[in-house]
Amino acid sequence: MLKTRQQIISSNSKLLLVAVGLILILLGNGFDYTILKIDIDSLVVNLGALLLVVGTLQWIFDEGIRKEIVKEISETTLGTDRIYNNGIRDCLENSRKIDEENIWKATNTLVIGVHYSNRFFDDHADVIKHRITCSKQTHIFHINEDSEAANYLRESKSGRSDIGQKTKNLLELIKTEFDSSDLIKVFKHNRVLRYSFIKTDQTVWVRFFTNSQGFSMIPAIKVETGTPLFGFFEQDITRLLEQSNELK
Repeated sequence: MLKTRQQIISSNSKLLLVAVGLILILLGNGFDYTILKIDIDSLVVNLGALLLVVGTLQWIFDEGIRKEIVKEISETTLGTDRIYNNGIRDCLENSRKIDEENIWKATNTLVIGVHYSNRFFDDHADVIKHRITCSKQTHIFHINEDSEAANYLRESKSGRSDIGQKTKNLLELIKTEFDSSDLIKVFKHNRVLRYSFIKTDQTVWVRFFTNSQGFSMIPAIKVETGTPLFGFFEQDITRLLEQSNELK
């Protein structure tokens, strides 16, 4: 690999330091001279030793440590750029702390994808009411309690046994809390979801599921529109909608 001019200058400067250091050491050992009680020969030798050590350490740093530092910085910068360019804008250790009510109120489309949880409607009833006032639709996906996916969740103990009741509770909530508004649409899907989500025009929050049994604090990532990851989730959610049935 051809060296750049800066690399050549750097290499030459280190060689010059080492060479001058050796010359001064040899020169200082070749005479004996004292002035004002200062041993000039010792001073020259010590100066030469200093230049020799500095040049040697600089060479060791350039050949080894600096390359590792540059490599680490490059990998960190590249990784950060890759994460940003693909669309990730935020991450929460606890997905229950997701709270973007202003965005949920303002967005034209709001889509909630879950297996059977009604937590969003319970916790953010004011958001839904505001959207109804503004004539904005809200879609929510619920698992079909008679599907093989629901049976799998029950039998594997990955889900609740009263999945059907959760849907009935949601419909009752829509009736009593939101006056059976036609702007709230429930879609029944037959899939074991790989992730739950809250999707708006601007972002999608993706909430993970565990592979193991038991309860854990579930993290979530926020992905911004106009990016590769958002495109992936948007297409996936669109296909899920096409493969689901609206509950009338």
